[in-house]
Amino acid sequence: MSLKLACPRCHHVQFFDDAFAGQAVTCGKCAQVFRVPRAAEPALAEAPAPAATAQVDAPAPVAIAPWPASTQARELPTTFAQSEPLAVKVVELPDTSAERDREDLGRPEPARDEPWRREQRGPVRVRPRLDEPTKLPWTFGVSLVAFLLLLFGATAAWFMIRDHRPPPQKAMFNQPQMPQQRFQPPVQPVQPNLPQPMQGFQQPGQGRRDDIKGQVAPVAPQPNEKLIPIKLDNGQVKVAGSLTFNDPFDPLSPGCRRKVYEIELEPFREYTIEMMVDPPQPPQRPGVRVQPIQLDPYLRLEDAKGTILDFNDDIKETVILDSRMVVGIREKGKYRIIATSFGVNETGNFLLNVRDETRGKPVNAKQLPPRPLPKPAAVDLAQKPAGEKRGDVLITTILQSDTPLVGDLCWAPDGKAFFALDTQGTLRRIDWPENLEIARLTTGSPASSLCLSRAGLLISYPSLHEVWVIDPATLEVQKRVSVPGVERVSAAPASDIACAAVRLEAAPPKKGRQIDDDAEKAAASEGIIILDAKSGKSVRQYAHAPKHLTMTPDGKYVFAEGRIERLVRYRVVGEKNDMLFADDESPRLAGNGQGIFTSPDSNYVCLTSPGGNYATDPAMPVKQYTTLIFKTTELKKPAFAIWTGESPRAVGFDPAAGAVVSHNNEKQIMLFSEAGVRTQEENLPGDRLAVAPRQFLPHPTGGRMLVRTENAVFGVEFAKEGK
Repeated sequence: MSLKLACPRCHHVQFFDDAFAGQAVTCGKCAQVFRVPRAAEPALAEAPAPAATAQVDAPAPVAIAPWPASTQARELPTTFAQSEPLAVKVVELPDTSAERDREDLGRPEPARDEPWRREQRGPVRVRPRLDEPTKLPWTFGVSLVAFLLLLFGATAAWFMIRDHRPPPQKAMFNQPQMPQQRFQPPVQPVQPNLPQPMQGFQQPGQGRRDDIKGQVAPVAPQPNEKLIPIKLDNGQVKVAGSLTFNDPFDPLSPGCRRKVYEIELEPFREYTIEMMVDPPQPPQRPGVRVQPIQLDPYLRLEDAKGTILDFNDDIKETVILDSRMVVGIREKGKYRIIATSFGVNETGNFLLNVRDETRGKPVNAKQLPPRPLPKPAAVDLAQKPAGEKRGDVLITTILQSDTPLVGDLCWAPDGKAFFALDTQGTLRRIDWPENLEIARLTTGSPASSLCLSRAGLLISYPSLHEVWVIDPATLEVQKRVSVPGVERVSAAPASDIACAAVRLEAAPPKKGRQIDDDAEKAAASEGIIILDAKSGKSVRQYAHAPKHLTMTPDGKYVFAEGRIERLVRYRVVGEKNDMLFADDESPRLAGNGQGIFTSPDSNYVCLTSPGGNYATDPAMPVKQYTTLIFKTTELKKPAFAIWTGESPRAVGFDPAAGAVVSHNNEKQIMLFSEAGVRTQEENLPGDRLAVAPRQFLPHPTGGRMLVRTENAVFGVEFAKEGK
């Protein structure tokens, strides 16, 4: 017996044999599961038995497997002829299950004949199938991992940017809380009875304070403390020492051990004092923790009365932890070097170095190659040039050169002639007051400067890296001095010692050496080389600023522009007057400085600028285009000032006449009194820009002077009183 049953969902009709009675079957169209009723139960749909035909043996009942949702089984007859094979036709149908599961949002039902072609007219939400796995756990896991990675990256970046230090430690010695340390020191035994800090002095960890300089520290040594005497040998000394728990405490830095060294220092000397950890420790890197610091050096220098002259913690804060001081000493006497630590109870070995920087460094002079020396030549005397009277001033054109002239004009020792040099190395001796060229030396090498020393004329040749010493009477070359990187030379008629502005290339760092990028770079460097014109040797070298290098006529001082538009003074010291001591400097003075000019009596000095000098005292402003005149012994406050107008570039001093001469863009000669009052002004012959002054050279007797422009030299004589 067979049953004809319809699917309760899609009403698809199927036939089932008695073998399926009471079993769960699957609809072949929509995959709906339902149960076939037993004989005693009412059938879902009673189908009439087919009419009996020929007697045919019925095939054994076969269980009908559920069809996939994408196929449909067509109805087959219940009986077949013996010769007719059993066949099932499978027809592919579109997947309409998702269409049936869509939720209609109030739109009209499309046509029934095409249920799978519903028009898409808006957003439709699809209900997930029950047999599909959910993606929620995977999405949550990925989001959690991304959040944790972002949080870790932000935390790491914050720790790298911030300079983190451990929180302040609790008091260790039964006293108020100790200051915060750069690194937590190793645990040490507690030491009782520590001295208390002096009122007003800095404590370790509080950072550098400038107000500690000039204060007075206790001179008496601590209990069980002995001063360690040291002595300079050939300008330097190196001592090995160590801080231990047996060393006394420093009264200015509670909890820090110390050693005190006593040394005798000379006046007008510059000393470098260093305290270096032994063995050296690698530089610290911001944001990178290295092994704990055992000893962070801290230095202090005091005079015999206990006055604190200088102190230092780090060479480069938080990077190079060794200590270094550069101190200028002005009085001879005994001084105390206190070697202590930054942190409490830090111990370890160190090296104490003291160097006399005033001695400079050796010059890497080269052996000069043989070179044929030029010979001076006599010049046919020309007709004496005629002067031009302008008011009460007589102006004479002495020299017209096709090649630009370089500085500086200088007088012969007897004052009866002067010397001029051009950029091609041609040196001329011109008689005064006849204004006639009487001798000439043609070197053929480009020259940059000319000056007069007691040993003779000095000419610098940058391309040769040499300075030549020339006899002022005969113009014969006497010596050649090797001066590497020379750019300009300056000297004094009263001294055999000269100074040269040089530019050198720094030596590359040694292989395998770790350097600090901010402190050491393979780049060009400037300096000053001291040379002895009499012996023809370069003596020593300094890393001082050499811009506009000028020596005073008495040979006592050397001036240069350095330290951000400041006028810097170096004192010439030493038994042979062949050393420089950084003596003093002015406030910020000149933008785009043009030159440094000194008076023949070495009393006055100035640094010119096209826009004038800045005010040295904010409470006393100065007018634009004002040039401040300083005493050579006092650079903090000007002695007087002159106002010229736009673009003053050169200044001359005539102490015999009590006058100062300068210029502006309109007037090439402007006379001022030593009180800064303008007394006279005149123009040079020719175009005002072509004859812009580069140097004023008054005669030693006063009342007349030379004016050098780019291509000419003029003689100027002023009318004397009573004429």
